[in-house]
Amino acid sequence: MRSGSTSLAHAISYTNDPVGRATQTQLADGRLLGAAYDGNGNTTDVTLPSPESHAFTFTPADLLASYAPPSVGTGPVAIQYAYDVDRNLKTVTQPDRAAIDVCRGRCYPQGWVAQKAPSPHARKPARTRG
Repeated sequence: MRSGSTSLAHAISYTNDPVGRATQTQLADGRLLGAAYDGNGNTTDVTLPSPESHAFTFTPADLLASYAPPSVGTGPVAIQYAYDVDRNLKTVTQPDRAAIDVCRGRCYPQGWVAQKAPSPHARKPARTRG
């Protein structure tokens, strides 16, 4: 167990696993925070002083696959993450199943047509008198 203090001199103590990651933190007022990890060192669970926890899952490539905060009694709460073959975040799916596509580069709403802006160095057409 390690211990330390905050800038206000409140004592905090830590319990670590054999690798040195904090698995439990005791705050000055006695409340406990907890953390759990998978075999690759990814944080899979964070428990705050309330009895409910925040759960995380990861892909085989160690990318965040889902996050489930504590339920507030309104239905599903998990958020899903999907990636492209280059491991770039592609889609975030909200608990209500609404999907948010992550865009890189030039992105336009569906149905829009992208038009290349004219070069500032392009020659202007000659004016003619009619």
